[in-house]
Amino acid sequence: PEPPHIFDWMGAPLSARGEFGGLQVLGTLHPAFSLRPEGRGYAHVTAIHIGRAWAFARGSLEAFTWSQSIIEPGKAALSALRAITLSPLPIAVDTETRGTDPIRASLMAIGVGNQELAVSLPWDGYEAKGKQWVPKLDAQHRRAIQRTLMGRQIKIFQNQNYDLLAMERVGLKTRPPIFDLM
Repeated sequence: PEPPHIFDWMGAPLSARGEFGGLQVLGTLHPAFSLRPEGRGYAHVTAIHIGRAWAFARGSLEAFTWSQSIIEPGKAALSALRAITLSPLPIAVDTETRGTDPIRASLMAIGVGNQELAVSLPWDGYEAKGKQWVPKLDAQHRRAIQRTLMGRQIKIFQNQNYDLLAMERVGLKTRPPIFDLM
């Protein structure tokens, strides 16, 4: 059998051995973060990720489960965004785009979450796997995401330079403080 392909993707795993765009995904914390003064306390997290990578390579990685996550627009997503906005917990922010140039790439989805729940919603309309059309996010959800990004909580990014440019291109602003894991 062909060995598993690991895509160099940083962040929380979508699943232990799930497919994401045809690529196997294994989330991880960027190793350089644990070398920074503010990241030294996270060296144990890097060790956990190395252990997970080893388990993945051996085929013994157990399934990863999220706490509540919402990936479709609707009342539940709006309620979750409101809860994330009102919570004092730091907010993780991530974008998914079509391309490597944040100025030109279409913003496919944006995700925000904290330790309690997460919301990942489509932004621009796009054709998903299997030729299914994912519609553009409506104005009500876009405003709710903007309110979340303008909260006083710390916003945590993995490659903030890219994400902030991609978000700025579509009119999203983010209020500091901002922390980048890279």
